[in-house]
Amino acid sequence: MTSRAAIARIVIGFMLLILVYVAPWFVGYVSAGSRMAVRCPGQEAAPVDVVVSLNFRPGPTELEALQKYGRYGGGGGQPTNVILLRTTPDNRDRLSKLYWIKSVAPLEPCA
Repeated sequence: MTSRAAIARIVIGFMLLILVYVAPWFVGYVSAGSRMAVRCPGQEAAPVDVVVSLNFRPGPTELEALQKYGRYGGGGGQPTNVILLRTTPDNRDRLSKLYWIKSVAPLEPCA
């Protein structure tokens, strides 16, 4: 094997590692708008309680990761939902960018 082929393999390996790291972030960023429910008037700046829906039953790792965005408030009777209390607007935007989240909606429906 020549040194040129060895360098090409190393570069390709690094590119694949970068792709594996960046792809979930990119997918979450591009599809964030489809995950976020319509915001009710008056909820744009205030912390509100939200329901985070997942495609799977959350385990301890997912619950711990979600607690960065708001205080855990239970599941609301659904095994794939997580209620987060007092979630700020910035944290709601960050939640919608996580690729493994199905949707983020306010706990209380709009009046």
